[in-house]
Amino acid sequence: MEDGLRNVDINDIESIDVMKDASATAIYGAQGANGVIIITTKSGKSGKTEVNYNAYVSFEQLGKKTECIERVGLRKIPV
Repeated sequence: MEDGLRNVDINDIESIDVMKDASATAIYGAQGANGVIIITTKSGKSGKTEVNYNAYVSFEQLGKKTECIERVGLRKIPV
């Protein structure tokens, strides 16, 4: 989780707690032996959820080539 904190907006952080004692080891085992930093984010707000989404799609190659009718072929098509 190298870039984990890059996705957290600084304005969304409610508190930062540092655990460097036996409680960190008790909760997180050997991985918490050097200490644990807990970042708590603010809770969501009640009400209508709003999501903004922008997208752009581009194609580099033609998916399927359609055969075109030549002028001579147009005269032969019954109407």
